[in-house]
Amino acid sequence: MFLVSASQIGSNYWDLSVGGFAAIVFFLCFFALIAVALVISLVLSLRSAKNAAEQDEQPVEDVPHESEDVQPVEDVEPAESAQPATDQEPPQQPPRSPEREPVIIAEESFAGGILRYDRSFTARLIQSDDEVKNGYTDLKNLLLSYAKVHSRMSWKRETFRIGGDVVARLAFRGETLCVYLPLDPSDYADTKYKTEDASDSVAYADTPLLYRLKNPRRFKYAAQLIGEVMAKRGAQQTDREAQDYYLPYEGLMELIKKGLVKRNVKAAGSEAIFHRGEETEEDDTEPIEVAPGIFVVPDDE
Repeated sequence: MFLVSASQIGSNYWDLSVGGFAAIVFFLCFFALIAVALVISLVLSLRSAKNAAEQDEQPVEDVPHESEDVQPVEDVEPAESAQPATDQEPPQQPPRSPEREPVIIAEESFAGGILRYDRSFTARLIQSDDEVKNGYTDLKNLLLSYAKVHSRMSWKRETFRIGGDVVARLAFRGETLCVYLPLDPSDYADTKYKTEDASDSVAYADTPLLYRLKNPRRFKYAAQLIGEVMAKRGAQQTDREAQDYYLPYEGLMELIKKGLVKRNVKAAGSEAIFHRGEETEEDDTEPIEVAPGIFVVPDDE
């Protein structure tokens, strides 16, 4: 009786152990499936969030490009609307001349000689900048606006006269345009007019006041000095129409062909200068050797 009861108890215990173990396995599998489902759900949600972020970023990148494409159109409109304003303003002077060429020192080899380019007043004016050309036009129009004033252009200068009396001369000293007037330089000492005395030069003995026109302000001051000259002579201004004396830039070779620049040659060891085979005045300017046996006289007054 006892043995039967023990065996039954053992079988019942075994049935309970197997059932408990199966239940534990079942629950473990169940929780594992839940965990896997959670992981898959998390992965999917992260992937969808990443895709959504990429889709959200794409329009942000496109917006600047669209605005950049539109921006030039907005920039063009003001430029086009501003263009008629510039077109309505008539040009006061001809277009700016091109950049000046470097002066050719020697065109051909001349061993043992001196080559000098003698530029006329007109050539220097042609090769000057627009500021000088515009100032020259203003001063010439001012001088010729007075009654009975006439001008004469020579190689080195332009002279303005009333009858036989000189009222002004224009000439270059180096690259600077200068005006010579029949005024006493000492009367303008310690004034805004920085004048010089040119009475030692025979060519300017009757126009001893030298005024260098270095900037636009000096051109205005020169006009005031010319007004004083004309006031002393009692000259009256007329209603003469202003003329345009602007001369476009030309290179050295073009000026030589037109006869506005002379090539003077001085043989080594000689004191005479020859132009086209003719002897001219003596020149004591110190020559500069630019190559072995080739010298150049600086073209300055």
